[in-house]
Amino acid sequence: MLSHPVSHMTAGVKCVLTGASIKALGRAVHSLSRIGEELYFEPLHDGLCLRSVNSSRSAYACFTLTPLFFYTYEASGDGCHCKIFMKSVLSVFRSLPSLEKTVEKCVIKLNTAASRLVIQLFCKYGVTKTHNLSYQDCESLQAVYNPDSCPNVLRAHAR
Repeated sequence: MLSHPVSHMTAGVKCVLTGASIKALGRAVHSLSRIGEELYFEPLHDGLCLRSVNSSRSAYACFTLTPLFFYTYEASGDGCHCKIFMKSVLSVFRSLPSLEKTVEKCVIKLNTAASRLVIQLFCKYGVTKTHNLSYQDCESLQAVYNPDSCPNVLRAHAR
């Protein structure tokens, strides 16, 4: 598989994505950007939760990516709940078609010592793009509602 040196840092999570998973993550980020202006990044032992809520708190969306979604997934400690400006994350996944063609591997690490979410894109021809996104610590974002009071349910199969 791909081998690139990765710097060591204090991290609550380190995950590696390859192939179609990179594009799927980009699509999830683009979908969440239509909901709110902040991305809630919540690494857990059983997967990574990406959430967003609109400014009036009337719309909420969540993508839970299980460890099987990733090439490798390591979550350590209590898990850091943080929020990042959506525009910052969108700049990383700007063009999904070119992302699919050029990026071979994506490494996501949470550098808690520097309060940075580090996203590294390892592209063809040895090019590496590193994005250091600042974040704010926050509480876990959960929708509080009674599922029995919802008359409509929307479910979709993965393609």
